[in-house]
Amino acid sequence: MINKGQYLYLYMKKLTLTLTFCLIVVIAKSQTPTLSTLIRYVNTPVADLTEEVISINGWELTESEVVDSVVTLHFNFKDASLLIRKVKDYKNEISLICNKLKYDNLNKELLQLAPKLVDSRVNEKGHVVKTYWGEKYGYKISIAPKSVFVVQVFDKENSLIREQLESLPAKTGSIEAAYIQDSNFGETPMPLRKFKNLVMPQDDGLKTGKIAVRIKVYNDGNVIDATPGVKGTTLNDRDLWQKCKASIMGAKMPPSNSLPSLQIGIVVFNFKVK
Repeated sequence: MINKGQYLYLYMKKLTLTLTFCLIVVIAKSQTPTLSTLIRYVNTPVADLTEEVISINGWELTESEVVDSVVTLHFNFKDASLLIRKVKDYKNEISLICNKLKYDNLNKELLQLAPKLVDSRVNEKGHVVKTYWGEKYGYKISIAPKSVFVVQVFDKENSLIREQLESLPAKTGSIEAAYIQDSNFGETPMPLRKFKNLVMPQDDGLKTGKIAVRIKVYNDGNVIDATPGVKGTTLNDRDLWQKCKASIMGAKMPPSNSLPSLQIGIVVFNFKVK
């Protein structure tokens, strides 16, 4: 026979386990935004949205700024990044930069709504960009190489918000670029022989190894940025890194109108013991 005290103990234990399970389910759902939550964020006032997202377990506000009446809020959680932009008196634009698993779930939810595909193209970065119209909202899906995905949701009636956002420096682009670098996008080899006016960096001839430099090149041939020491580097000589950077920044590629306006790739400098 189970006495009253034992019954109460078993009941409380079962209740505790049930509540714990429910809490785990709620936290799991909150950490993986659904399309319905993104749509809800579109309509939520900025002040309330800030408090709401901060309260989600695991999400962290990493950036907040106001530029020409556009409020930008950037949240991070593990391998996902949530970007919220609002033009005063208009609804929000929500962007979720995520991995393939989260994207697959969001895309499945989107297709269940049977939206109309209004545009599909490859942009200058080589990303597949698809724009859908739903009953009330617009959805833009960007698929970048190496499993980087951007899901944007906005009120399709508010063309003004898109016009104002497009007239500002694109925050989404800078954040997306950071994720792309982390995902090894832009690892296309660029042979040194293709560069003009390249002066090879001089070393002491006592080392053997490689220094890989990630570069950004406009289609007019000008190198606008160089980051030495990226994946593929085997020489940890920081002075030689800087020499490689200076060397590639002083060189040019042949111009080409058939290439994207901005290319990202890797050049590798090889050094051998003399």
